Amino acid sequence: MERKNKRVLIISLIALILVVAGASYAYFSARITGLESASTLSMTAGTLGIHYTEGNEEVSMNNIYPKEEAWLTKTFTLTGTNTTELKMKYKVGLNIISNEFTSDALTYDLTHEAVTNGKAISEQTGRMIKSGTNVKQYFGEGYFTNTAGVGIDHEYELKIYFKDNGLDQNINQGKVFNAKIFVEEGSVIPVNKCYTDKTSPLDPYITGQYVYIYNYGSNGDSSNPQLIDLTLMGLDGWSVVSKETYIMMMDSSNYTPSTDPINEQACTSINDKPIVWMVGTYYNTPSTSIDVSSFDTSDVVNMGGMFTGSQANTITGLDKLDTSSVTDMSGMFYNSQATSLNVSNFDTSSVTDMTGMFNHSQSTMLDVSNFDTSNVTIMDCTFCNTVASTIAGLNNFDTSNVTNMRAMFQYTQATTLDLSSFDTTNVTNMRAMFSLTAATQIIGLDHLNTSNVTNMEGMFQYSQATSIDLSSFDTSNVTKISYMFEGSEATTLDLSSFDTSSVIEMIAMFRHMPNLTTIYASNKFDTSSVTYSATMFSDSYNLVGGNGTHYDANHIDDTY
Repeated sequence: MERKNKRVLIISLIALILVVAGASYAYFSARITGLESASTLSMTAGTLGIHYTEGNEEVSMNNIYPKEEAWLTKTFTLTGTNTTELKMKYKVGLNIISNEFTSDALTYDLTHEAVTNGKAISEQTGRMIKSGTNVKQYFGEGYFTNTAGVGIDHEYELKIYFKDNGLDQNINQGKVFNAKIFVEEGSVIPVNKCYTDKTSPLDPYITGQYVYIYNYGSNGDSSNPQLIDLTLMGLDGWSVVSKETYIMMMDSSNYTPSTDPINEQACTSINDKPIVWMVGTYYNTPSTSIDVSSFDTSDVVNMGGMFTGSQANTITGLDKLDTSSVTDMSGMFYNSQATSLNVSNFDTSSVTDMTGMFNHSQSTMLDVSNFDTSNVTIMDCTFCNTVASTIAGLNNFDTSNVTNMRAMFQYTQATTLDLSSFDTTNVTNMRAMFSLTAATQIIGLDHLNTSNVTNMEGMFQYSQATSIDLSSFDTSNVTKISYMFEGSEATTLDLSSFDTSSVIEMIAMFRHMPNLTTIYASNKFDTSSVTYSATMFSDSYNLVGGNGTHYDANHIDDTY
């Protein structure tokens, strides 16, 4: 009954808006256009036919409103005819001409029928559609292997939603969305099939500049390096590390560092088995440049620490990596010295762990606009210690499954952070999230859902932001809040929404804040559970109380 009443109310409001404003609720002028109702692309490895089941590429959705059902269902079939040994790769996505809706309003599902050849794009549910104009959103990459000249189908179904999220969505009234489906050729990797009888981890296959190990791979722990059995994870394939890395780790007494470029052709398969593991592939390599463009990474599941400690100032071929199967990118570019990282084509739709992905990266600019982070659960230190002055694309991040954002932007040198799309409903740890960040502007703080967060220690510690919007912060479950604003450049803090009844630690919460003059708090700022609060206001000498008095730093109590 409540649901029905809500729907009646929405319809009533729509009628009112029609009379008063002369416009429908959330007017949605949408056009999702295929290249043609039926067309063919010429590919390096053959031809790719594109057919839209509806027989018409034009789709219009007008006068839409929030509801659970899809507003658009579009089925299309890609028919691959591959006569070569190459994998005929293709990419599919939306070319968004204009999306004026808020970043979390429109979502899509992509499903496919079972395939008998190659690999289809991973199925996706509830993915956010990017906002903005003239932007591309990739669904992912699929491929056909040799089809013996016969056309093989990959059939997809795309659904677009404007869902009722239970909140006031009038902000999307009168907004417009225009887009079209695009299909393009993916990266072409020259085939280099290798064969060997060396399948023991104790006697690996060494050829060119690489070492390949069958069904065993690095555990990624530099303090306790070990080989782990990949078959225990259901894998059947090879791991690969550079020869430099292998000798350094396994026979350091005979190791002579070389700065020579690593650019030789890699094996695309060994004994007809794929590369599946690239953990620590270039760990601490002294080479001045690395070229990864010859790797077939379509079956790789783990790239953790892949370039950790690499001294290469240039890494080419990143745009050709097929990362659609990768689940772990933790520490991928940790302490990498490359000054430019082209990750714009990364398919991160399967990634769950981005811990320290760019930690200490020396790249001067990061563009993560095409990252699909809908399955990521850990973003601990993802961008911490980065020197990039700009991190483009944060405003399109889907963080709905993330639970850990500890130190995510700690020591980040980016001058602006746009978190307007962040859904932090499931986050429990925000410790040091913006600690020591150089960002003077943090957009979207007012949208953060912090209802499940338990740790906010040092969250804005020594942050350069002069204005911090905490109006929506729910701190009812927070137990640790020490150092939260210590050294922050903020001049005023409005903590009116703060419920601190569960907090037990407030040590140095407002310490070393010479610019702070005012703190607004409500009676929910409850310190009755606090057991540690030493130096809570120490050295915040411009902070003035409501009666014009300054805080006495010599006063020690648990009530303020």
